[in-house]
Amino acid sequence: MEVNFYATFYFKLIVIIGVALITFLIVKIFIYTSEKRNKYLNKVISEKTSLLRDTISDLTRTTQNLEEQIVNHKKIIASISHDIRSPLQYIKLGIDFLDAELMNQGQSKDVEENIKALSDSIDKLQKFTDNILEYSKALINQNTDRNEKFNLYELVIQRTELFKQAAESKKIDLIVDIKKDFQLISNKNLLSLIIHNVLDNSLKNTFIRGKISISARRIAGKTILKIEDSGTGMDKETLEKYKMIMEKPYKKIQVSGSSMGVFIIAEASKLLDAKTEIESKKYDGTTFYLIVKDKRNEIA
Repeated sequence: MEVNFYATFYFKLIVIIGVALITFLIVKIFIYTSEKRNKYLNKVISEKTSLLRDTISDLTRTTQNLEEQIVNHKKIIASISHDIRSPLQYIKLGIDFLDAELMNQGQSKDVEENIKALSDSIDKLQKFTDNILEYSKALINQNTDRNEKFNLYELVIQRTELFKQAAESKKIDLIVDIKKDFQLISNKNLLSLIIHNVLDNSLKNTFIRGKISISARRIAGKTILKIEDSGTGMDKETLEKYKMIMEKPYKKIQVSGSSMGVFIIAEASKLLDAKTEIESKKYDGTTFYLIVKDKRNEIA
């Protein structure tokens, strides 16, 4: 009986050998392709690693340069502070001496008014200079001590002490309604700067025998600082203008030079990542709200 060729032993052997060869070739091709892909990937990784190493090196140099610049800026600010404050203080003392001497000689009312205007101008210039220097220091230090645990009550007391004499001269009550153990984690320098400028504005616009109150409460991980005065307040146009400054401090808005404090408050609030709100009516006082995040999870 004749057997079909595909049923013979030799055909089956040839088929098995053929399948084995094809399988071997497929495996070889897969291994070759994998090795080639791995070589390409290793080359890419090597290039990216080298690029990353160079980037890290550049960032390290940049960081060192920035740290050096910060140190230099601090030295410059300290120098400016001394060079500006010293002559201003000397001029102030000179005016006070001149006023006392002329008073003994019976100075006229016009001379008295001019000396008082000059003395007031020097006081304003001193406050303006201190404000700008303090703002500059806060900007420089914002990355080095961003999160710091401090006592909010003590910070507010320190700020109010600076205005105590001016408040007493106008018979204005400065009331601090904050718990003595109120702890906060935030940027102390920026917050201090904001409080200083708000108090300064409130004091300038509060009537004689008026009142300025400062309070704070914590709600859902946020601290709401409230500064309220019984001053002249603002009309709708001025209030809207100040609200716009608070929302967009870098937008150019026509305001008088006396509004420098508002710009500083707005920019410092943005850096602090805090929200601000203002309520005011003409001749019915102004209330300022600062909503600050308590950054407990960001402190080391």
